[in-house]
Amino acid sequence: MSFELTFYPILLPFLFAFIISSILAVHAFRIRNNITMRTFAWYAVAIAIWQLTSVFEMASIDQDTKLFWTSIKYLGAASAPVFGLFLSLSATRKAHWLENPWFTVPVWTWGIATMLVVWTNEWHHWYWTGTYLSDTAYDIQTVKGWWFGIYAAGMYLSITASTIMYLTYVRKAPAIYKKQAYWFAVGGFLPLGFRLLSDFFGVVFMQSADQVVFLMLVTVSFYGIALFRYNAFRLIPVAYDQIVHQLDSPVLVYDQNQFCLDANQPAMDLFQFTLKDGIGKPIQALTQVQDWSKLDNNEWWHQGNEHSRCFQVTRSELRDGIQVLGYALLLTEITQLKETEARLAAANKQKQQMTADLAHDLRTPIQIVSGYLEALDDGMMPPSSDRYQTMQRQMNNLSKLVNDIMVLAKSDAGDLQLTPTLTNINALIQAVCDDFQASANNKHIQLSFSSSNNDNIQLWLDEARIEQVLQNLLRNAITYTPPGGKIHVQLNVTDHQELECAVIDSGVGLLPEHLSLVFDRAFRVSQDRATEQNSNGLGLAICKSLVEAHNGSIGAYSEGIGKGAKFWFRLPITHNTH
Repeated sequence: MSFELTFYPILLPFLFAFIISSILAVHAFRIRNNITMRTFAWYAVAIAIWQLTSVFEMASIDQDTKLFWTSIKYLGAASAPVFGLFLSLSATRKAHWLENPWFTVPVWTWGIATMLVVWTNEWHHWYWTGTYLSDTAYDIQTVKGWWFGIYAAGMYLSITASTIMYLTYVRKAPAIYKKQAYWFAVGGFLPLGFRLLSDFFGVVFMQSADQVVFLMLVTVSFYGIALFRYNAFRLIPVAYDQIVHQLDSPVLVYDQNQFCLDANQPAMDLFQFTLKDGIGKPIQALTQVQDWSKLDNNEWWHQGNEHSRCFQVTRSELRDGIQVLGYALLLTEITQLKETEARLAAANKQKQQMTADLAHDLRTPIQIVSGYLEALDDGMMPPSSDRYQTMQRQMNNLSKLVNDIMVLAKSDAGDLQLTPTLTNINALIQAVCDDFQASANNKHIQLSFSSSNNDNIQLWLDEARIEQVLQNLLRNAITYTPPGGKIHVQLNVTDHQELECAVIDSGVGLLPEHLSLVFDRAFRVSQDRATEQNSNGLGLAICKSLVEAHNGSIGAYSEGIGKGAKFWFRLPITHNTH
């Protein structure tokens, strides 16, 4: 076998094709910023190998050398269809197929098996059964075997599938991507089209050589135009998929004339339009916003049918070099953040109000006691049992307020200590009701207690803390129930294995908007009630902390002003004994 080469003019187009394919491959490898670019680079390498080995085949003199280069040629001829198919999948946003081994393994098996069959053909003659030189051709002529049919079928299928994907993508692609898609579709179809003309109609535009090898130059060049002139592989898989359609935030793409080019599903859901109806429409008509540029880096509220949503607006230019092609509008929802800010502001205001209220509540008993002591010391009033009792009540109020503040402080610090004992809950509630019976009678209020469970349920709980909860609830009920009213304490077991204790009164009731606020610290239905029963506004907040410390829950219900209220708390009875 002699590797002596000779020159023929027909080699020039193939050498030119090899140089162009190599340049494109090198340039693509230098970028290789995504899977599409890397696949194109390997595709160009396979085409370049195919073209260069074809040059050596045609330039070789003897038959054995031509046969050698023909065998080496399939390193590119068998891998190029594989990379071409993978490239079409990636360029048309179907790259997820490349992660499926049930697809990639058979395709690679076909390509690698073809190489092995060609390189071992002299042992089995599956690919060609004979070879000869022709006076009219520069490459070696072969008598095809049965595996050539498998190779040709795979070749036709891969090119056909790629062409269909590109044509489908042309039809569906938004306007800003159609130029890239056109170059892909034409470049992918040319080898198939000319091969069909050659095989079925005998049309040959390049005599004495394999025209498909040269046509691959056209394909890789057209792909290169889409790649470098229109930034196809950079713009489509990166900007289109990852920035537009894979974001949960609404994204709109529009051109310099403010016409919509594309939108992802969250944007279509937000502005209530479909991509088919929205493409080509003015962005102002779709969004009802006249100038998005004025909202860049600002907040924008969208008034929906059910509720309002707040978005942070980011408007970015889409450039091709120095030319602005359009704009991408990203709307990042910050509704929850704004609601949290509003809640924090309200909580801060409430905290300031609570501090002022507590200062007032602390100052009042101190001033009263201090006034009495000064008067007694100056001899302005004689000491009496009533005056000492008044000072004692004020000191008790002061002590209670300090204790309440300490309970809440320990609860906030997670240091609220419980001393659980096995407690008969029926007996506990009955005892607390008995303690408040006199207060209820003084206001002519009927106070009663009932239990839906005849058993005396015993729970492990901190008896003093739960007693404090009941006392606060009953004290509030008596305070806000007018004379002649009723208060009923009810105990029952829920379907969720919880023990529920409810204090139901026929008092002044609550507005619906107050039901979620009554357990906040220092909340009062009206400021006029701030001094009723020496209330400091912490009672229900303490109830909430104590119940939750027992892994329970607490709540309130009222049908409105003048219709009474129901305050309840529930304690889990799992792992407790009856």
